[in-house]
Amino acid sequence: MANTIPPSINERGFTCPFCGINTVHTWHQTYAGSLGTKTPTKSEIYDLVMGEATATTPKEELLELQKRLVDGDIRIERKFVTHKGLKVHNLFLERCHHCGGVSVWKYDAMLYPSEQEIAPNTDLPEPIKRTFIEASRCLSASPRASAALSRLALQELCIELGCNPKKKLDAQIGELVSRGLPDKIQKMLDGVRVVGNNAVHPGQLDLRDDRQIAKFLLVCINRIVEKMITEVREAEELYALLPENTKASIERRDGKNTKPSTPLDTPEAPPAHDAPKPEGP
Repeated sequence: MANTIPPSINERGFTCPFCGINTVHTWHQTYAGSLGTKTPTKSEIYDLVMGEATATTPKEELLELQKRLVDGDIRIERKFVTHKGLKVHNLFLERCHHCGGVSVWKYDAMLYPSEQEIAPNTDLPEPIKRTFIEASRCLSASPRASAALSRLALQELCIELGCNPKKKLDAQIGELVSRGLPDKIQKMLDGVRVVGNNAVHPGQLDLRDDRQIAKFLLVCINRIVEKMITEVREAEELYALLPENTKASIERRDGKNTKPSTPLDTPEAPPAHDAPKPEGP
């Protein structure tokens, strides 16, 4: 798992709070303009975007921008530049070069999004990573919501790893144990009534005051990814560095280059012998 670099206003390279990738970020000064007497409606936002569009802008890109604005997403769109308004001091925007996510800062403190308490393993597949990040952000405010999202991420991860989607979660975890996942993780999940005979329905999992269990679920997901994805990837990368003659020797040792048997290679069965004839009286 790659090292997590906490976001900082003094840095340009750190772990993005949206996508969880260590990448470069751009900082922006903010300016204020008159909004008028009320916030724009959804139809006004649509008209604004379409009215400032150029003939070369793809329609799909405009629709995506319009959707993001209506949903309240914060974006920096270089194609729609207007005159600068009044400079706003100590309010900054930061944009991720990888995913385009924009965070809001008051001097050196990140206001939006709320900081993650546990960062996802960088090998966690998408969109499971987004579910994990959402669970981490609401951990303090609502442990119950965080646990429900973590359980969903755990189910998605099991399916991603090839488990039978028709099986229950405890059976899927059992499949992973048979493939090398430490059984202690299964026992711990059983202990907090997430899987196993004592498991409860996600809607009945009352974790309003149990933040530690909700946090434990996030840690378990990272452990599973570390064991089932990261370690496998790292082993394959190390194996690829070996000389070809060494890899050929390993493959011969493991029987991967063994010539399959054919009918010509199959030894003939010994000739049948006639049964002894019974002697006469």
